[in-house]
Amino acid sequence: MTETPQYSPQFMKPDALIETMTPFDRSAGAPFAPLPRSFFIVDPRLAKVQELATPEEIRDTTESRAKFRVGDYGDPYLSDVLRAFRLLRGKRHYLEIGIFDRGNLAYLSSLLADDAIIIGIDIEDDPDRDELLRQSLKSGQTYHPVIASSRSSEAVEAVRNILAGRRLDAVFIDGDHTAYGALSDYALYEEFVCDDGAFLFHDSVWEGDKLHKGVCDAPDEISRVEPVYLVDGSNPVRRFCRPAWHDSLWGVVGVIFASDQNWRRYK
Repeated sequence: MTETPQYSPQFMKPDALIETMTPFDRSAGAPFAPLPRSFFIVDPRLAKVQELATPEEIRDTTESRAKFRVGDYGDPYLSDVLRAFRLLRGKRHYLEIGIFDRGNLAYLSSLLADDAIIIGIDIEDDPDRDELLRQSLKSGQTYHPVIASSRSSEAVEAVRNILAGRRLDAVFIDGDHTAYGALSDYALYEEFVCDDGAFLFHDSVWEGDKLHKGVCDAPDEISRVEPVYLVDGSNPVRRFCRPAWHDSLWGVVGVIFASDQNWRRYK
């Protein structure tokens, strides 16, 4: 019989805003567990993502990002990102949608190839932070900011021109956190991703608010036709499922492998 894996919640306290959760629920692994065993049968390519981020990794990455911190914003939650981005080590072409303080791009540049092409899309222009980011890159890496809505034809064409026929290894979707925004980014930029590339959604289980459906609805729809995997701070990688609690849960990186996209079989 397959055992249901479960890790200690040592790096994640997802119950912080869930007032109705009881000690018994927590002991069972809520809000992300227990789940049926089949949810934990995942693509072998995710083996490198299974190991938890260490306290040292979290500390060192937090310190390296400190110079990018904006105002009173706290340090970002990194445990899920540190795990999921192991998939991107040595990759050469990377697009991030929603670059805010540029700190995540600086961290990713340390993982990417020495000659990587890095593209960042955001609606907010910040040339000072762009320059700070460039100073953090490896000498052979290049960074291209695209200041526009990611859903605009201008942004799509800018990415096309920057790539000049090359293909992206990964797209990190972390911009408009509505379901419409996240699904649009997935649809608009999938054509640029190579067949062995990957899509990563940040805050992939956020369900939205009274006015907006959240990111969660995008991978939920995609999972009906293609596998979606979830990487959070302290649990084993698992297949996508919506949170069982009606609360605002942030973090958790959703992963989709381009090779699993059905449309590629009919190119």
